[in-house]
Amino acid sequence: HYTGLWSSAVQVSNTSTLVDSPVLVSDDNGNAVALWAERCNCTSDCACGLVVCSQYSISSHTWSTPTYFTSCESHTKRAESPSLYVNGSGQVMMFWAESCSPSGLCDLVGKTYENSAWSDPTVIASNLWMEEIYSGGIDETGKAMVVWQAKTDSSVNVQAATYSQGTWSNPAIVIDEPLNFVFWYKL
Repeated sequence: HYTGLWSSAVQVSNTSTLVDSPVLVSDDNGNAVALWAERCNCTSDCACGLVVCSQYSISSHTWSTPTYFTSCESHTKRAESPSLYVNGSGQVMMFWAESCSPSGLCDLVGKTYENSAWSDPTVIASNLWMEEIYSGGIDETGKAMVVWQAKTDSSVNVQAATYSQGTWSNPAIVIDEPLNFVFWYKL
């Protein structure tokens, strides 16, 4: 939507795969990024899931060819629950959960888009339960934060990691059970 009228629908994803959990963000100029998970058949014991995105250019009014951040051939984990955040200048932060554990444990993975390039994926936290919730954000200077609920057999807490100048911090407990306020970080 850039002229006040809706355009015709455009196929952005691969037409032969099952798509899950699409999300969309746009910067202050109207450029957009769409992110989704796709299912594929693989030889491992789990159903593989791919993380895929496409970028929309406001100047050309076109979507890019989808970019696959994981592949069926080399990826033995299932990617789920993608989330996407952007600041006004177009820096993008994305997260997803990766799992292939019979116990349901997963990794929280992050990836950034800065200076017209995607970073390599980074495992931010490991051994999280699949049903755990996470959320994040990125400010105008490119600093970012992600928070998530971390459960063990005996407790629940909220943990966070921050991103600045290409580096993720180690996870830190923000709130522990029984809801003691532990940590506060200002971006």
